[in-house]
Amino acid sequence: MNSMLNTIWTTTLVTPLHNLLAFIINIIPGGDLGLAVIALTILVKIILLPLSKKSIISQIRLKQLEPKIQEIKDSTSDKTIQSQKTFELYKKEGVNPFSGCLLALIQLPLILALFSLFRDGVSFNPDTLYSFVSLPEKINPIFLGILDINSNSIILAILVGITQYIQVSFTMSNTATQSTVVKKGDFQSDLNQAMQTQMKYVLPVMMMFFSYIGTSIVGLYFITTNLLTLLQEWVIRKNLKI
Repeated sequence: MNSMLNTIWTTTLVTPLHNLLAFIINIIPGGDLGLAVIALTILVKIILLPLSKKSIISQIRLKQLEPKIQEIKDSTSDKTIQSQKTFELYKKEGVNPFSGCLLALIQLPLILALFSLFRDGVSFNPDTLYSFVSLPEKINPIFLGILDINSNSIILAILVGITQYIQVSFTMSNTATQSTVVKKGDFQSDLNQAMQTQMKYVLPVMMMFFSYIGTSIVGLYFITTNLLTLLQEWVIRKNLKI
């Protein structure tokens, strides 16, 4: 069973990403591995853009509906009726509360596949390349002639933590609503607050740790992802005038 799952995992995710990276390196001037990783990250973000946009809009709409959801909770103590009325509200407003979960479920395997691809440095085996993808003749691991991204870098790891904190903080600050009613001692409110705290402070530290124990390629990937996510959300919110 594990062997079959590993084969599926490799065939559907790791090998395609491996080949795409080889293809990009072949067309990047000088075979700059760092630029190739950035280009690959941008391509992945573009592919996920429709889902990302839908998720961001849903998060915004969910926050805007919080006062109405609180009214439902105040109107009855019956959890079944609360759930029924809440989902009726979601349906009426055209909001999918699970869109963020769908994006996360799709992103997680991609992140793990990319992490496994970058973790120990990048090398190419001709046997794993597709017939139409050439083995890169030159792979330059010195990013922009400055940083060897096949080694560890505490500086990149710190930058990962900083960009992750900024990205999460921006998301939280823009999804908060002044009209949301927070009851002191309410379990759901306390749980949400705890989760937000972990996202804001614990996640950047975790990402910084994983970036340091891996090669600098991992750090470069996470920094690029964080900056692209920040830019993407800013552009979407600006276009929606939120």
